[in-house]
Amino acid sequence: MRRVGRVVAAAAVTMSMVVAATAPAVADDGAGLLTVVVDKDCSQVAADDCDFARPWVTVEDADGTVHGSGWLFDGTWTPSDGVEAENEFSVDGLQPGDYFVTVRDEADDAVAADHVPVTVGNGSQLLRVAYQPQPSASVTVRVTGIDGDVWGIGDAYLEAPDGTVRADYWGTSSADVYTFRTRVFGQWRLRIDADAGQVGYLPTYYPGVADADAAELIDITPGAQLALSMDALPGGRITGRIDGPALDPQFARGVTLYTTDGRHAYDTPAWPDGTGGEYVISGRSLDRAGIAPGSYLVKFEGGEGFASRYYDGADGSLSMAGAKPVTLVGGEITENVDVALTACGSISGRVTGLDQWPQMTLWGISATNLDDDTSSRSGWRDEDGEFKITGLAPGRYSVSAGGHSYDPKISATYYSGGDTTSGKTVTVESCGSAVTGADIAVTMTNTARPTLSGPPAVGTAISVKPGTWNVPNATYAYTWLRDGAAIQGATSSSYRPVAADAGHQLSARITARHVDYRDATSTTTSAKVLPGPAPRATSAPTIGGSAKVGSLLTATQGRWSTSGVTVRFQWLRSGRAIPGASTSSYRVSTSDVGARLSVKVTATKSGYTSASTTTGSTAVVPKVKPTVTGTPAATTIRRTTTPKVAVTVKATGVRAPVGTVTVKVGTTTKKVSLTASNKGKVVVSLPRKRGPRTYPVVVTFTPSSTAAKYLTGASARAHSIKVV
Repeated sequence: MRRVGRVVAAAAVTMSMVVAATAPAVADDGAGLLTVVVDKDCSQVAADDCDFARPWVTVEDADGTVHGSGWLFDGTWTPSDGVEAENEFSVDGLQPGDYFVTVRDEADDAVAADHVPVTVGNGSQLLRVAYQPQPSASVTVRVTGIDGDVWGIGDAYLEAPDGTVRADYWGTSSADVYTFRTRVFGQWRLRIDADAGQVGYLPTYYPGVADADAAELIDITPGAQLALSMDALPGGRITGRIDGPALDPQFARGVTLYTTDGRHAYDTPAWPDGTGGEYVISGRSLDRAGIAPGSYLVKFEGGEGFASRYYDGADGSLSMAGAKPVTLVGGEITENVDVALTACGSISGRVTGLDQWPQMTLWGISATNLDDDTSSRSGWRDEDGEFKITGLAPGRYSVSAGGHSYDPKISATYYSGGDTTSGKTVTVESCGSAVTGADIAVTMTNTARPTLSGPPAVGTAISVKPGTWNVPNATYAYTWLRDGAAIQGATSSSYRPVAADAGHQLSARITARHVDYRDATSTTTSAKVLPGPAPRATSAPTIGGSAKVGSLLTATQGRWSTSGVTVRFQWLRSGRAIPGASTSSYRVSTSDVGARLSVKVTATKSGYTSASTTTGSTAVVPKVKPTVTGTPAATTIRRTTTPKVAVTVKATGVRAPVGTVTVKVGTTTKKVSLTASNKGKVVVSLPRKRGPRTYPVVVTFTPSSTAAKYLTGASARAHSIKVV
């Protein structure tokens, strides 16, 4: 979402809203534009209070997603598009819907508009907020210290009762008087940080206490003029002597204070004064506050070649375990905290593999004491890669090189005898030990990540590009990964995904190798393996056989572009699946009469997309014409004998034709129903005939209305009966 226009400052306590159908700007991306205009009324406050107000505008949707937020500025600048937008805040590209606007003064938390609903369409919407700043309050604090000794006041802070800092001020100060203006109203704790002075002062809460819970709250209201006074709390001071060879100015670097349980407390400046190694500690080095009363372990940081030592009441201890606590009292001086610094052990070696980084500036070398981290030291390698770290107390060390480069891609940490995650232990036995050969081989670095040649799919070969490395002439080893685990045997630069890969994440890990460097690895972004491409029917399946009831049809599977496919058949009647007809052959039934038959052939293979093709259709399956026979029981009979005719009706593919059999002997006709129980056979008896005479016999079959859907009518061959 892009911000357009901008806004002008003010602080709010009253508001009114007007939503209009137009705005002074037009959405530039085809969606809605919402403009919030703040109408500020500064008639009741001074001009600088008006300018001091800092409202913040937030536009969010019903789910709480913020679509735009920002300050209202003072209108002294012009947007890059050249359109003045004083007192305005606009958000464009909003999708049509309901939004909520909040205008809140960040200084005093006054709310000018609280979650005001606005409906945005495809055009522009305008929300106006009336807004009146409150007058600021003035706070003047007079701070005094020991015998009036305060060099100046650094900062003032307003804290909530829970300790949250609500605001900090620089204000104006003159000696021990500090004045600041604020629009942070309510009840707050006031904290003052005084300059160090002669003894160093602690952060002090009004009315002059160190404990925040003991502080008194001050009530700040609009327009108030508060005049406060308080005493600054003095810290402690340490003096003593640092001795070293001929008072070499390089032998001491400063002092670090630790709590008696070993936690870091203060870093302090403490340099010999050049007249015998005397020093004074009266404040911390990172700010102007003094050192709080209490007990501390005092560590004197040794310079080049000199081991750091802890105050122990004698010449100094090389370890924290031998330190003697020093007690500081507020406003008092703790004297005779002395130490003697002496040269101690060293570790030297060479960093190799730097020739590939001509833009490298310096490499810092660190010796980390694994038994007492406070005894760790550091140094630099020279232009040939050589380094020597001195002033090391006895102990076990991990030696590492840290990079400083114009290119952050090649900034890393490398360890002696190990890789970038672990290091070989180097032991300094005593202050006279000089350990050599702590060499560091710099690991190769991947500057452009390896990439896959394309989206992976089952059955299609994919390759990996090894990316770019900082070392030329490197060789590469490849490991293909399925869901982050190595695929057995997949160790070349290309890989053809198999069915087991389908739906899983595929990536490739590159291991770069060079004789002068440690191996390094980099892995491609993983990609989901897609199913293999659907097979194509290179030769269409066909149907063999006659499309007649009772006939057996057989389908071929055709030929497919992908080997090893499994083929399924589904016979279709007029395009619809025939239940149970799912083999390569099919016997035509009476249900098929009047329809065309075809076969849908589906080719499947594990890991691949399935594909189907359908054969051409057969001719329409015709109705079955039965075969009818009508045979007289006897062709010559006496006139006293009853004529009988045996009738048989057969239809291919029909087990029991159903209909009516009509037998005509001479002029006499008799009809008999042929049911399924007759199984196509019936004997018809007719009345006796006079003789002597020969009578023609005519037999016909007419199918029932149901059977007529698949059967036609039929007649038997003519016969005769002779009556004597």
